[in-house]
Amino acid sequence: MEQHYWWMFALLQPIGFSGVTLLSQHYKKSGFSLVTIRACFILLCLLPFTFFVEAPSEPIFYISTFVAALLAFFADSLLMNSSAKFGAGTTSRILPISPLLGFVIWLVVNPESFYKFIDTPVIGTGIVLSLIGCVYAISHLQRCEISKRAFVYLVPVILCFAINDTMNKTAQDNSGFWNGIIWYTFFLALVSIVTGLLLHMKDKSIVSSLQDKVLLKAAFLIALSYGTAMIGRNISMVYTENPAYTSIIAGSTPLFIFVYHKIFNIEDNANVKAGLLFTMSVLMLIFLASFIK
Repeated sequence: MEQHYWWMFALLQPIGFSGVTLLSQHYKKSGFSLVTIRACFILLCLLPFTFFVEAPSEPIFYISTFVAALLAFFADSLLMNSSAKFGAGTTSRILPISPLLGFVIWLVVNPESFYKFIDTPVIGTGIVLSLIGCVYAISHLQRCEISKRAFVYLVPVILCFAINDTMNKTAQDNSGFWNGIIWYTFFLALVSIVTGLLLHMKDKSIVSSLQDKVLLKAAFLIALSYGTAMIGRNISMVYTENPAYTSIIAGSTPLFIFVYHKIFNIEDNANVKAGLLFTMSVLMLIFLASFIK
């Protein structure tokens, strides 16, 4: 399998993440509860594979994964709350800002990547412009103002996701192929469960959450969607030169939500020109990224 196939796996992200966002919007349950129970389903699903796939041996893998797990729990909880509070469309249009920040973070912590851009300034400039084009297009996909309250609410999520790009890529670069993919997701789920149980013990809501059949159903469906996105994301991270490339494709989630609305005749005033700009920007990014070796 060659490196330039990273984008094909990255496309599983918007499919899965749009499901997560739409389900969160529909069920309007606590983000903390959804993330915790979602993690339980994912852990049970991956547990059999851990007996056949050897755990990574590099300490940096576990450090990166632990940091990513804590940030992901916090960010995903706020993300689901935002979808329920501000809507799936508004939430998904703000998040593509994070790959731009993640792009810079990766270049800072990996100077060799920065030097590759210096060696190919035309290609590097084109990649940066492609990323900016993607973010601009998604932020203008809807013909309406993005709520300032929603933006402020999601600032911590943007920061967490930007840092997690580097954490995920670092973990995958310091493990075997399936070792990293399976165990990274497994430990993310494990830390989410522990963190969630501690928070639920604090407000004494464990029993009530487990008795909420609607919450359990929502968490199960979200786990399926999230698992699909994460498998594609992890595989893509193995092959991508910069983790921001993978994450920016996840930014096409609003386009998938738009398609969903069209299929089910739900009113959606999406800006078609913005959608086309995003598509062209991503295609340009994929093309240019193939020249960075």
